[in-house]
Amino acid sequence: MKITGSTIHSIIVFQGLEMEQLDEIACMMGSRTCEPKQEILAQNDDSADVFFIISGTVLAAGFSQTGKEVQYEELTSGMMFGELAAIDGEKRSAHVIAKCPTELATLSADRFREVMARYPIVSANTMRRLTRLIRDHCDRIFEYRTLAVQNRIHAELLRLARKDGATAGEVEISSPPMLSCIEY
Repeated sequence: MKITGSTIHSIIVFQGLEMEQLDEIACMMGSRTCEPKQEILAQNDDSADVFFIISGTVLAAGFSQTGKEVQYEELTSGMMFGELAAIDGEKRSAHVIAKCPTELATLSADRFREVMARYPIVSANTMRRLTRLIRDHCDRIFEYRTLAVQNRIHAELLRLARKDGATAGEVEISSPPMLSCIEY
C-alpha cells in the first residue's frame, strides 16, 4: 500500500494539517499489512517506530511474568500507537496484536519527533492523546482501588457504551470486556 496525504488525512494526530503538509509526512512513511492475531509489537522490545491505523483494529495488552494478560486499549482506524517509545526511547510498554486485517502507516521515531517539531498541531494532538491515556489510567486505578468487582464490570460496560457514542437509551456492545481486563 502506498501512503499518501489522502491515506493519512483521517489520522487523529494529523487533524488540522493542510493536504500539502500531509503529503510531506506521507513521503516519510512506510506501510505494513497485518493479519488477524499477528503480533505488531512485543512488550519490552527495543523498537521505536510509531504506527498509524489506516484500517482495522489492534489490541494493546500487557503480560505478567506468569502470563496473565491485562488489556489496556483497543485501537481503531485513525488512531496511533508506539509513540511512548518514540518519545522517551524506553522499551515498549505493551504487546500489540491485530484483531482483524489491519493496514498501518509507520514512521520512525526520529521522523516522528521531526514531524512534531515541525508541526506544532501534531505535538498538541499527541499531548491530548497522552493526557487522555493518563486520565483513563487514573480512572481505572481509582476504580480498581475503590470498587467491588461487580461495580468495576459496570464501570467498564459504561466506558464501552460511551466509546460507542451512547448518550441515552439502549446501546449494544459488540465487543464485551474480557474478564482479564477487569481483573478480580
